[in-house]
Amino acid sequence: MLRNNGRHNFRSPFNIQPSLTLDFAGTQSLDSKITFTRSTIATYFNSSGVLVNSAIDTPRFSFNPATLESLGLLREPQSTNLILNSQDFTNASWNGGVPCVRTANTTTSPDGTSNGSTITSTNATYGGFIRFYVVYTAIPYTASIYVKKGNWSYFGVRIAGSISGNLVPFVNLDTLAVNNNGVSGANISIVAAKDGWYRISLTYTPTAGASVTDFGMVDSNGNQSTNLGAGQYTYIYGSQLETLGFSTSYIKTAASSVTRSADLAIMTGSNFSSWYNQSQGTIYCEGNPMALNGPTGNPMTFIGISDTTINNEIRLSSNLTNGGIFESATSGVSQFALGSAVTPNTFTKMAGAYSLNNTSFSKAGGAVTTDTSCTIPTVSQMEIGSLLTGRDFSGNIKKIVYYPQPLTSNQLQALTT
Repeated sequence: MLRNNGRHNFRSPFNIQPSLTLDFAGTQSLDSKITFTRSTIATYFNSSGVLVNSAIDTPRFSFNPATLESLGLLREPQSTNLILNSQDFTNASWNGGVPCVRTANTTTSPDGTSNGSTITSTNATYGGFIRFYVVYTAIPYTASIYVKKGNWSYFGVRIAGSISGNLVPFVNLDTLAVNNNGVSGANISIVAAKDGWYRISLTYTPTAGASVTDFGMVDSNGNQSTNLGAGQYTYIYGSQLETLGFSTSYIKTAASSVTRSADLAIMTGSNFSSWYNQSQGTIYCEGNPMALNGPTGNPMTFIGISDTTINNEIRLSSNLTNGGIFESATSGVSQFALGSAVTPNTFTKMAGAYSLNNTSFSKAGGAVTTDTSCTIPTVSQMEIGSLLTGRDFSGNIKKIVYYPQPLTSNQLQALTT
């Protein structure tokens, strides 16, 4: 039994010993019984808040770059940055006819080196932003960029038709207020990094066809066609455009697009059966999904336990499928579906207990829901942040705990409070 695995910074609220504890946020390590793969490098923020690379097949234990809080295991789906020369804004692939002045290597960027750039407005209409052309399809895209205020406070992002008149979704870098400017279906957000840097992201579903991706300074109403005058400037770094409904970790590109492969963390064989009880148990997880649904539109999976098929499985998810987020199937037939959807970009504690004709679930210390008519599937593996294909998690998982017996309703509430 893996009784001492990852026990750092975890204490059970009652006298029941878990058979598995994976405290990713506390230990910043991966137990040797977990097989981890990712066929490409990937970025994350380290304990100093600096954006760094993780080698192939190496897990990422990330930190909040603004607060340095340990966030646990970063798990992401495959994604491609469609923008070329993603941090070389002087390259000819940028501009597209707008007159903004672009100057490379003017400030320290989120990766800790002097490769941040400056964009400076000219005395002309449309003189404050940079432009990249893309052939879009009619699916959700997310554009993102790191921004640091120079002497101008308003920064906007545009994906194709995400514009109303000349008004685009924008952010006030002084107050951090966001404004979608009435653009239907647009969602702009801002997240703090280190030393005055922020990552601004815009999600939008464009009309299919060739169009623009714009980043840059706007006026106080979000108008990108206004003449700001000469000499207004902002620092930028690390642009990205993904075919996802949320942003993922930065993927650097040069002359071509770059794909980061998905993270896969899995326990199989005796590494799984040594701690798992087929007939009864309790599964606990704390994580923060970036959205309710993943790349294929399915709910993101915190923990997926299965027999390598979707027919026999138990999972904790971000969103509703059969009516709940603690769900199970036996021989392809749904057995229980308890709980309600989580809040994206927020760490949530959840726990589900199972046994024959008796399952229960609590989230964030809330009321316990139950199902008293269900069978329990026979399973053989656990995936962290996925369940087979199409149910990928994107975000951080702080902790996973497993008890080889069902906890009571009061204990479930105590565990998730």
